[in-house]
Amino acid sequence: FEIPRLIDPVDATLRIGDAISKIRLVPKLRPELTELAASVRLPDYLKHRVSGGTMPVEYAQGVIAVVEGGTLTLRMKASAELRRASLDEQLLVVQGDQFSAEVPLAADRFELDWTDQDGLRAATPMRVSVRRVPDQRPTLLVDSDVIPSRVLVSQSLRFALDVRDDFAVRRVGLEWASGSQRGERVLGSGGRNALLSAVFQATSLSAPTGDVTLRFWAEDDFPGRERVYSESVLMTVLS
Repeated sequence: FEIPRLIDPVDATLRIGDAISKIRLVPKLRPELTELAASVRLPDYLKHRVSGGTMPVEYAQGVIAVVEGGTLTLRMKASAELRRASLDEQLLVVQGDQFSAEVPLAADRFELDWTDQDGLRAATPMRVSVRRVPDQRPTLLVDSDVIPSRVLVSQSLRFALDVRDDFAVRRVGLEWASGSQRGERVLGSGGRNALLSAVFQATSLSAPTGDVTLRFWAEDDFPGRERVYSESVLMTVLS
């Protein structure tokens, strides 16, 4: 037999042969997720950049973006007390109406399912895709007034640097070269954005007279990654 869809509780009579019983039917909604919080435990080389080495990430339209090498953790709350929950059919620890899951590093998609204390399952399992995002190289923009082709050893040339990284700028500096001679100076560091001023003066940097090439560089925390360089500026230093 079929029971019509109910909105409110209703008393009913159940008849089986000569047996009659009064029952009360109480409609109940299937359990739904009411909260979902996603966080990523950063790779070892980035952990010092964030308190606890973990940062929140967004869940949008079924997709969560995670930096490559990071471990994704989900914490969820349902609309009812739960009996069980699972990730790709692997049982998870449930505490009342809440459960959490650590997503395997190799997973690019997974499925969450849950059942409440009355045995009602979610209307449909929750399917989530994981987008592994590479740690990008920093970007470096250099602004300055018109650079003369010839400068005196005591003359100062001023530059403004705008350096950005998806996590943190480790170091920013300038580098000069003249023939076999080279020199550099660290200008500073920053968080995701670093706005720095720089001054080139041949005397203070021990740069020789003659043709000198100047460029700026930036580094991030990615292990073994080469510096990002600006375009070179060529000038002749006069005594």
